[in-house]
Amino acid sequence: MVIIKNEISAGRNEQEEVIHLEKIANIKQIAKNELNNRLGNTGGNGGATRQMQNGFASLSPEMQVVCLVMLLNTVPVKKKKKNFLVMLWAVITIKKIKGKLGIKANTDDGAFLDKSEAIAEALTLDTNGFYLPVFSGLANLIIQNGNLNIAMRNVAMRTFGAGAAKKTIKDATYANLQDALAYINAKAKLDQTNAAEIITGCLMQVAGTPSSNKQEFSVKQQLLTCNVLLRCFAAMIGLKYVKATYYWRFSQTPAEPKVWTDIDASADANTMVEAGVIPAGARTWFEKCYKTKKGGKTAWFRSQSIFLQAPE
Repeated sequence: MVIIKNEISAGRNEQEEVIHLEKIANIKQIAKNELNNRLGNTGGNGGATRQMQNGFASLSPEMQVVCLVMLLNTVPVKKKKKNFLVMLWAVITIKKIKGKLGIKANTDDGAFLDKSEAIAEALTLDTNGFYLPVFSGLANLIIQNGNLNIAMRNVAMRTFGAGAAKKTIKDATYANLQDALAYINAKAKLDQTNAAEIITGCLMQVAGTPSSNKQEFSVKQQLLTCNVLLRCFAAMIGLKYVKATYYWRFSQTPAEPKVWTDIDASADANTMVEAGVIPAGARTWFEKCYKTKKGGKTAWFRSQSIFLQAPE
């Protein structure tokens, strides 16, 4: 007996979906041909095939193949074709929709805290009503985020022992986030129809979704000078790089809406902010946009947060 997996495919873009449906159609035709051959071998008159087709119109392509395979299990097969069903089902890959955090324990502190806070806020607000009963570790996650914020500030201010303390808090926070992921995946497993929305609704990612490691906008503080380097992708229109004016700004306002302070514009896709221009020891966000002659001014794009270190 073939084991049928009642799971839903996920993570395909439009082109991949077309290819997937073509594969399903080919497999379905193979199964139909095999069924007709078997019915012919056992004296069937094709009635089963007609009955099958009448009820297929309302089923998804994947479920049509599932039904065909189930039907094939009930029809005798010649000895030389004993492995047909195994080979047929091996062609199909049906994946369950699962989530992933999108960060790791060694993710940059600012990006890690940004993501952890976003997950905690989404679980708290529960805008779409998916997160009841409440995640048991939610209250602790909110406290851990606050403690990690303080620990990161202590590192920036070069407090003795702050690095080890921050690592301990970050590791505990990551373990709690893993529990939150297990909580989300359990809900997604029980509701595959809404699984993607359950996962992305709390700012996690659907497993198998392609992601880029390239940062559109990065912020890096130099260790010796404590100057801050802002770098982004160069302006493009279509596939062509174009001249642009780049605008930058920063904010140390924790809540939204933030109060922004402009930094000098530049003609290049990077700029250096000298130490002392931005106060150290406070959590800082940066934004950038650019303006081209043809495309006009873009929307602001925000970087991950960072605690700027004070000079020694």
